[in-house]
Amino acid sequence: MKKSAKIISTLLVFVMVFSLSASAYSAEQMADSVTGWLQKNITVEEAAKENKIDSYLDWTVFATARSGCDSYAEAYKSYIGNAVSENFDSFYLSDYARLALTAMSVGLNPKDIGGKNLLNAIAQTDYSTEMYTGGLFYALIALNAADYDTQAQQKILGVILESQRADGGFNSYVKIDPDAYWTVSGDPDSTGMALQALAIYKEDAKVSAAIEKAVIFAKNSQLNDGGFGAYGVSAESTSQILLGLCAVGIDPLGKDFIKGENNMLTSLSSFINEDGGARCWDGSSNIMTGYQLLMAVEAYERFTENEEGIYELSVLAEIKNDIQNSWFGISLPVIAEFIITVIEYFFDLFGLELYVQP
Repeated sequence: MKKSAKIISTLLVFVMVFSLSASAYSAEQMADSVTGWLQKNITVEEAAKENKIDSYLDWTVFATARSGCDSYAEAYKSYIGNAVSENFDSFYLSDYARLALTAMSVGLNPKDIGGKNLLNAIAQTDYSTEMYTGGLFYALIALNAADYDTQAQQKILGVILESQRADGGFNSYVKIDPDAYWTVSGDPDSTGMALQALAIYKEDAKVSAAIEKAVIFAKNSQLNDGGFGAYGVSAESTSQILLGLCAVGIDPLGKDFIKGENNMLTSLSSFINEDGGARCWDGSSNIMTGYQLLMAVEAYERFTENEEGIYELSVLAEIKNDIQNSWFGISLPVIAEFIITVIEYFFDLFGLELYVQP
């Protein structure tokens, strides 16, 4: 009996120590742990074998690059051009956006990846046909991250604002389907992503109102352990809300987002597995959970240090050089297009025919 009691006591101590150590992880410790796990479990070489596009790899490269780890960069640069060129015709809006962001994160120009202009592809999409909000969120983020000045941003912004639900949240579906109950209300993941996309427009009154409603939705959705989730707490949902709050300039560990002694970071700490990875719903370490958690804690560290946001990418060398290809602050392609328009006008005015070599 005494032996059994001793074993039980030892197990209880172990559980208490493990729980304490898990909740004590700092943002930096979580970032280091998850980065190490991702490096062991996803490689560029696997995708390169079949010249395929792997969204898990893209986001992993983005997350690690923005966290200061360049271990993927050179291999990714060598592979991504051919992979984009071969698969471009099958891409969705979400693919253009994700690839543009990842390309920028490693210093590549998204206007020329395998001879394809990912930003133009985003700008030329018919947004009215989009079913899912995720592609729209990241398309808007990507265009703004590259300082790509087009009318596309306003069109995307309009669709996003119209997709906000009555409860203030956003859903993964653009429109409500009365026959699908899961499309009616907001969800934490989509709401966090929406905040990330809307952040740059927060000085606009209409956008500011939408952000305020979304933040209230987030506050009301927070669970007792400090995290978020549609069906119980999840690292993915918590990460997206944390990213969103940092983007709009709200302290995710401020008084409005504290539950007793719990907050979003302590919640995320509980998802770090013994192997260093981030735990998904089934208990195993998961790549998607890992890169989302990594992005969240990196965004938080940038927020606390008052550094540039995780999506502020135009300062990277090749993007900056492309933007600096200008005259008196006006990009040369814009000047060229204006000159051509003027020439065409005068040719039409005087009834002349403009011949262009085919």
